[in-house]
Amino acid sequence: MKKIFLLLLTAFLFVGCGKDEDTIYDFIGTWAGTYEGTEKGDWNVVVATDGKVTGTLHSDQTKENYYISGHLSESGDLVATIGFPEDGEFR
Repeated sequence: MKKIFLLLLTAFLFVGCGKDEDTIYDFIGTWAGTYEGTEKGDWNVVVATDGKVTGTLHSDQTKENYYISGHLSESGDLVATIGFPEDGEFR
């Protein structure tokens, strides 16, 4: 009985010890923070389950808001653009 238990325990250890897989699940959700350098301000982004990243950035110096749009890879690399909001009217 003891040998069977040790054999099963060893088998479960090998099954449970797989390679680490890169996923974005640790990053999904809403994130916020501040930045500081030649300018400073705050930012907010949402990471969706498909890796799509959307959000806003506010500059304390210019008092302007910018949009953030991009994609998060499975390894956690963020590729995004920051741009001006379009002028116009929303209906």
